[in-house]
Amino acid sequence: MLRAGFRVDATAQRRRCYSQRSTETVTLEDMEETNRLLQRGRFRAARRELAPLLLQHPSSPRVLATKANFDALTKVATFQESEAVVRALIVENPDSYRLRAVAAYMKALGGAREPAIAELREIVAEYPDEAYFHQCLAGVLHLDEEHWVEAWQEYQLALASGPLTSPCFKTAAFHIARKVDPSHATLALTGSSAMERAGIQTRSRGLRLLFAVFAAFYAAAILLLAGHNHTAGFVFGALAIATTAWAAYVNDFACCKKCRNFWIGLGVFSLASFFLAYRANGISNEFKVGLLVYMAVLVAAIGTKSRRQRARDSSTTSPDAAAPSSNSPEGADRQ
Repeated sequence: MLRAGFRVDATAQRRRCYSQRSTETVTLEDMEETNRLLQRGRFRAARRELAPLLLQHPSSPRVLATKANFDALTKVATFQESEAVVRALIVENPDSYRLRAVAAYMKALGGAREPAIAELREIVAEYPDEAYFHQCLAGVLHLDEEHWVEAWQEYQLALASGPLTSPCFKTAAFHIARKVDPSHATLALTGSSAMERAGIQTRSRGLRLLFAVFAAFYAAAILLLAGHNHTAGFVFGALAIATTAWAAYVNDFACCKKCRNFWIGLGVFSLASFFLAYRANGISNEFKVGLLVYMAVLVAAIGTKSRRQRARDSSTTSPDAAAPSSNSPEGADRQ
C-alpha cells in the first residue's frame, strides 16, 4: 500500500509505458532513473519515478527494496527499519541474492559497520565475479581511513569487469586511489566522459581549493563594483558565480546533496552582495573592514567544514548518498 504523499505523475507514467500486468518483471532500465535521482538527493523527482512502479509492481522485490531505501534516505524510516524490510524480502525471495548486499549496506549506514563489512566479505567470497559486491564492500570499507588500502583493492577487482556503476563510486574510488595508489588513480575513471573526468578530478581536489578561487573572484568583484568600476566588477562577479555553479554541479554529480546546496546558497548570497556593492556610493573604510571581517568569518567556516569533510570526503555513503540498490547495470545502487 502506498504511503501518503506518493502521487503518480502522469507524465512519468506515460513515459515509462508500463504493462498493466503487476506480475511482469521489473527490468534494470525501469529502475535506473529512480536510483540516479536517489543517489543525487533529488527525492521529489525520485518519488515521481517510483510511484508508478509501486502501483504496477507492488510485489517486486526490486521496487520494494528501492522504496525501503527511499524511506531511509528521506527519514520516513530508520536505516534499521529499512534493513528489516529488505531482510524480509530476502526470506521471501531467496534467489534475489543481491538484496543481501543492499541489506548489509543499510546496516553500515545505520552505524553497524564492522558487522556489515563481515557480511559483505562473506558475500564477496561466495560471488567473487560479481563486480557489484566488490563495489559495495569498498563503499563500506572506505568509511574508515584504516581500510582505504583494502577498499581500493576491492574497487580494482570491480574495475576488472568494467567501469564502476555510478559517478558516486567513481568519485570515491578516485579520491582513495589518489591517497593510496596515485600512479593508478586514473583507473577509477575508466569509462568516464571528459565532463565526468573534469568533475571527479575537481571534486577530489577538495572544498578549500574551490573556495579559494571563489573568494578571490568575489572580493575583487565587491571592491570593483563598490568603487564604480562596473565593467571589471561584473566580469569578476560572473567568474565568482560560475565557480559556485561549477562547484554545485560537481557535488551534485558526486552525490553530495548538502555540499551542492551549500554552493547554490553561496551563489545566491553572492548575487545579493554584488547588487548591494553596485548600489554603494564609493568604498568607505567601514565597508572595507566589513568585507574583510566577512571574508575572515567565511574562510573560518569553510576551513572547519573542510576538516570535517576530509574524514568522509571519499565516501559514496555519506548521509546524502543513496545506499545501493539491486537495480543498477550490475545490480548496483553518490562539496
